[in-house]
Amino acid sequence: MRLFMLVLSTLFAAADADLSGKWTISGDIVGNAVTLNCIFQQNAEAKLTGKCTVNDMEPTDIAGDVKDAEFKFSFTTAGYTLTYTGTLQSDAVKGSIAVAGVTGTFSGTRVKQ
Repeated sequence: MRLFMLVLSTLFAAADADLSGKWTISGDIVGNAVTLNCIFQQNAEAKLTGKCTVNDMEPTDIAGDVKDAEFKFSFTTAGYTLTYTGTLQSDAVKGSIAVAGVTGTFSGTRVKQ
């Protein structure tokens, strides 16, 4: 019985976090504010897709992956590719942004519906 419980707890602990839903994410890249309003979908293989509106511009498609509580997604807007790498804890995310050879940070929250 103990072995069964250990295996079961390992399976649940190894499950990928789910970023599906609406998110508001705020970041800073070398003094430049970046605000995202995103809708993410995550499939059974932990692939992340969706759309983000960046600084109130037109929505852009994103693509990424989720592994455990870590994620990475990227998109191109205004000729720049931004890559977000971070961690999910409950209904909050935080991490780093890379674009054009510079980096910044971000944090965000899931929008309650």
